[in-house]
Amino acid sequence: MAPKKEVFAPAIRLRNKVVVVGLLAIVVAWILAIFISQGITRPIRKLVRITALIAKGDLTQRAHIKQKDEVGDLARSFNKMTDKLNDAIALRDQEILERKNIEEQLKEEMEEKTRFIDMISNEFRTPLTAIREGIKAVLAEA
Repeated sequence: MAPKKEVFAPAIRLRNKVVVVGLLAIVVAWILAIFISQGITRPIRKLVRITALIAKGDLTQRAHIKQKDEVGDLARSFNKMTDKLNDAIALRDQEILERKNIEEQLKEEMEEKTRFIDMISNEFRTPLTAIREGIKAVLAEA
């Protein structure tokens, strides 16, 4: 009868080969997983950085992501949102300028009205004073 070692030698070699191939497969899968996860998370981290800059008030930032997947769609939507926000701010600034101009015009018109009222009241006061003094004189003689 053959010794146990000789009988199990092919099985042990096969086991060793399976272990080595399995370990290599695990290492290759791990390296692929790192590359795939980097490809997914890198653009998302870039969007997060750009979002932080926009939150600080820098509306010139754009997400330059060329991917054709959901992350690329998100970046394009993000850029459209930023453009619309810039348009809204420009419109708001224009409305503020128009309101300031209207406010300045109203202020000038109010000052002109006040000057006009002062002039009219002065013009009425002088003849009314003379009439009042005349009436006092007539009443005093009567």
